[in-house]
Amino acid sequence: MAMKFQSCIKWITVGILVIVAGGAWAGEIVLRLEEPTSGSIYSGVANIRGWVVGSRGINRVELYIDGAYESNIPVGGRRTDVGNDYPTYPNSADSGFSMAFNYSEKVAGTHSILVRAFDQDNASKEATTSFQVARFEKPYFDDPSRVGLSNVKKDGNSIFYNMVVDGKSYSVRLDWRTEVQGYVLSRIVNN
Repeated sequence: MAMKFQSCIKWITVGILVIVAGGAWAGEIVLRLEEPTSGSIYSGVANIRGWVVGSRGINRVELYIDGAYESNIPVGGRRTDVGNDYPTYPNSADSGFSMAFNYSEKVAGTHSILVRAFDQDNASKEATTSFQVARFEKPYFDDPSRVGLSNVKKDGNSIFYNMVVDGKSYSVRLDWRTEVQGYVLSRIVNN
């Protein structure tokens, strides 16, 4: 009798719209990846940073480079600008995420980055971009006395020079990058 009754049940799908206080949709996530910027060039240690808010609160932010999981990115940096723009989202004034990342550990060339944020209900949102890595043959030099510079020139927003490190010669270019308020390595050519 129970089987006969179950076969008579008709399933009806009903869409339910849930709105949280302040008019945000439940499960809504807003994610901004601010650094690296698309097509930017990195060498050495620099930031991966941005901000994320979710109507249900944010649980974690994951980092993927070239499709492979790297680590979680700490969340909770002070962002009063975001808090002012999203006052009804939990912890929106502490929505910044950031971590130092050693770009020189990646091979020279183009790489992709994906940042995926999860809310408390495990809904997610992604942001992607690509960046370039310029690096020396070795990713780290521990003896500055083995580094020599010559033929330094400035042209517009770039500085060019020749460099000898551990007996190897390089042509190097630095470009001004507003987001870091300084010159950064943008090209390294092994001579």
